[in-house]
Amino acid sequence: MSMVQLLGLVIYYVINVYVFILILRVVLDWVQILARDWRPQGIILVLANLIYALTDPPVRFFGRLIPPLRIGGLALDMGFMVLFILLFVVQRMAVSIVFMV
Repeated sequence: MSMVQLLGLVIYYVINVYVFILILRVVLDWVQILARDWRPQGIILVLANLIYALTDPPVRFFGRLIPPLRIGGLALDMGFMVLFILLFVVQRMAVSIVFMV
C-alpha cells in the first residue's frame, strides 16, 4: 500500500468518525427539541460539550455562508446539510484515491 493510498484511507476513516459525531449532534438537538426540560448531566454533559465543541466551528461557518431555508414557521439550517454533503464528497474522493493508485 502506497503512502497516497494510506492517506486516502486515513481521510476516509477520519471523516467517518466525524460524520458519526455529527449524527450524535443531531440526536442531541432532537432530544432537546422534544424534551425541553431534559438537561444532560454527568458523563453525558461532558460528551455533549465535546460533541458541540467539535461540530460547532464548521456548522457555524457554513451557517454564516448559507442562510437558513424558511418554510412557514420552520427554518432549516442549510449549512448543516451542506457540511454533510461536502463530507460525503470528500469521503468518496478519498475512497477513489485508495482504489485508483
